[in-house]
Amino acid sequence: MLMSQGGVVCFHGTRSIGGYDSGTVPDSPVGQYIAMLAEMERNSGLSFGSCHGYYGVVAREPVIRHGGAFTAILREPVKRTHSIYQANVAALAERHGISPSGIQLSSELGGGLEERVSHELARLAADRSVQASRTDSRRRVDAALGMGSRVVPKWMTGSAKDDDLGPAIAALFFNSARDSVAIDEEIILACDPGDLIVMERMTGDSDYFREHVWERLLPHLAGRSPLAPDSPRLNDHAGQVERGLDSAGLFESWNPVYREALVAMLAAHPASVDAYRRVGYFIP
Repeated sequence: MLMSQGGVVCFHGTRSIGGYDSGTVPDSPVGQYIAMLAEMERNSGLSFGSCHGYYGVVAREPVIRHGGAFTAILREPVKRTHSIYQANVAALAERHGISPSGIQLSSELGGGLEERVSHELARLAADRSVQASRTDSRRRVDAALGMGSRVVPKWMTGSAKDDDLGPAIAALFFNSARDSVAIDEEIILACDPGDLIVMERMTGDSDYFREHVWERLLPHLAGRSPLAPDSPRLNDHAGQVERGLDSAGLFESWNPVYREALVAMLAAHPASVDAYRRVGYFIP
């Protein structure tokens, strides 16, 4: 959408100049990457930017130093957690030779599996070193979210026969919830309110998109937003798996072990909860 007008170049999901997917070529340090964007902008007269390359606030300081606009997107935490889990559960299931249908967030977990998942979620929540861990690399590897600020589940690195399915499921859910709530808090505490974009409004309100996204990032192109008031709704990444449920209904469809874990994650990050309430998000 940002590149629908001439003169705008926005790289997506990359940490190297040239449009290569992150992980396929060596990453550039974030300061060097932002400096290269600024240099290309000066030399070409085009507007350069990037999204989904570096996570959290690691890119904020170099962006501001080079005169750019740093923004971050908030998304309703239940749906975001659900979406991240769903994007990666098939890889976990394949790793263990089982069907993804048996380990959905709404699935009953029999044979002692629920107890193992619950125990591991409690252990992860209590482990402050795990909660605080950060690395510079957070990539999607074989559709498995397990790098960077996340705990790395055993199913990414070990053999399936040596892995315990319970801890693997717990790690995936814990990572999904933390990447929704804890990373948001990191951003919320570091940024001004005007730096935060509400995803649901961005994708459903053309006036909001124009004022808070287009004109915020491209003030020199004010009045040239590609979205008119009667434009169709943008893709909000809701996903068919959510079956049209609102956030409260989706949350109630989860197994209680996951509901309890998300409530605990939210309680541990009050700045995120305050921000969610300000924009009208559902808080279980």
